[in-house]
Amino acid sequence: MEEKILNNSFAQTVFATTAALSLCLPALAQAEQANALDITQEFLGHIFASDMDAAAAMVAEEAVFVNTNPATNPSNPMHGTYTGPEGAIAFFGAFGSTLEAGAFNVSGTFGDDQNAAMFGTFSHTVRATGQIFASDWALIAETEDGLITAYRFYEDSEAFAIANNAKE
Repeated sequence: MEEKILNNSFAQTVFATTAALSLCLPALAQAEQANALDITQEFLGHIFASDMDAAAAMVAEEAVFVNTNPATNPSNPMHGTYTGPEGAIAFFGAFGSTLEAGAFNVSGTFGDDQNAAMFGTFSHTVRATGQIFASDWALIAETEDGLITAYRFYEDSEAFAIANNAKE
C-alpha cells in the first residue's frame, strides 16, 4: 500500500511538473525568438556597417522595400518598389548613389513580434547638387520567421526635390 501511495504521489508530481512546463515552454520559446524591432535593428546594423551580404541574408525572398513612393520616379531614384534580397541591396544602393550619408538620429522605436516602427531625423547631402536634404523620417518593417518581409521608409520628398534641384 505504501508503494502504491508513493507511486501515486510520484505520478502526481510528474503530471504537475509536466503541466507547468507545458504552460511555460511556449513563452520560453517566444522569449528566445527575436521580435521585429530586434530583427530590424540588426538588419540596419549590417546596412550601416556596409555588410550587405549579412543584411541580404535577413531578407525574405518575397520581401518588399519601398521608399515613400512605390512607383519609380526619374527625379528620385530612391523611389520605387524593390523585391527580395537583391532588391534590398538595390534599394540601399540607390540611397548611396543619390545621397552622401550624414546625421541619422533615431528618436523612438516600438514594435511587437511581427511589426517594428522607428522614427527620427536625418541630414544627408544630395550628391548631384551638394545641397543638404534634412527630414524627419519613419520606418515601418514587418518580419516573419526572423526575416524582413516588408520595409517601408517615409521621408519628406518635397525637401529632397528642393535639395535635388537646387543650384550651388
